[in-house]
Amino acid sequence: MLNKSHALMALMLLAQPNLGSARDYPTLVGDTIHQECQTAKEIADWAYRSTLPDIMWPDFAPADSNAQIVLSRLNDFDDRSGPLISGGYTMYDPGFFERKEPEENPRKYDEYYWQREPQNGKRLVIWSSNHSWRGNWFYLYYLEQDQSFEEFYETLWLSPRGEINVPSLLEKDQWDAPTVLKRATVAGASLWVINQRKQHAKWGIWDVLIPVAEEMVQPCWIDFTPNLPTGLDALPTAVKRFAKLADEALGPGTGEGTLAPTSRIRAGVARKWTLISERPWALTRSLYNTRKEVEGGLEVWARQMPARAIVYRKLKREYDKAVPQLADFLRTRFEIDPGQADKYSAFAMDYMLRSYFVFHSPNGARTSTFTNPWPEAIR
Repeated sequence: MLNKSHALMALMLLAQPNLGSARDYPTLVGDTIHQECQTAKEIADWAYRSTLPDIMWPDFAPADSNAQIVLSRLNDFDDRSGPLISGGYTMYDPGFFERKEPEENPRKYDEYYWQREPQNGKRLVIWSSNHSWRGNWFYLYYLEQDQSFEEFYETLWLSPRGEINVPSLLEKDQWDAPTVLKRATVAGASLWVINQRKQHAKWGIWDVLIPVAEEMVQPCWIDFTPNLPTGLDALPTAVKRFAKLADEALGPGTGEGTLAPTSRIRAGVARKWTLISERPWALTRSLYNTRKEVEGGLEVWARQMPARAIVYRKLKREYDKAVPQLADFLRTRFEIDPGQADKYSAFAMDYMLRSYFVFHSPNGARTSTFTNPWPEAIR
């Protein structure tokens, strides 16, 4: 199981050199010989330097002709017209996977992807288990080729969460969908897996799983976490003060129920601060309110009591100080010229102010018309 390798992984990651630039990542750790590891690194490089805000599901075909995606999470940014077909939370190639449904299915939103042709006497099976409105949990199995789907399904439900005789190769109750790729071999197509494990406000680690004999092994992984501060920890003092005041104005968000809108905003802004410190070119997701709407909403909020007015005055003051400090940070870390840094800093601070707050708008959610001014040549 992969869980047994985590301690070794942590030790190897600590041994990596302390590189000075966020653009030195992602890194390939472990075996560098297997073609699958090189292909995973190629995909990771593309994803990290793309303008996708979330790089967990870079749904594209690698340049390596021996590696094509056959099962993947649907990427909203993808304009795919190839053989993959949609299956709820994933896209799959029906030439390699069959979407199975039991005759009596009490969980009609669950999905089972069954490898059609076994490899090395084994068969890959992906179970996408509906958890809640938040999404699905994913499980990956490597079964004996003579085990039927009916036998698998019956055994699966002998325990509460599907811990069958061959346990899932993924962490328990994993939210992130594994990506399955094929590689052409003399004996035919061999399927292998990239398991994308997200960490809070970070880009996480990609485990690379390949078939060796009758097992799926992990010869390598991709690490997206730089050995330098990221997010607010990396940003200048005025930016941190602005963020603290914006968080205070946002409020505690207690008693909001399962939708937890305030907590969702907090999680979102944490990821966006990480983008600014690591991947500033990927600050591209549209926002609900205009700057004018946010400032108007905050002014109404501030007039309701003196303590709020004090917070709002401090917020505006720290905002003005944060813009030049952030520009200096970007110029130093990413080696862009002062004019580009000034332009991007003004854009980023405006973007973050509008990310902390949501006010009713008569126009409703809109498609953003902004353009991220980050220089395209520097990624």
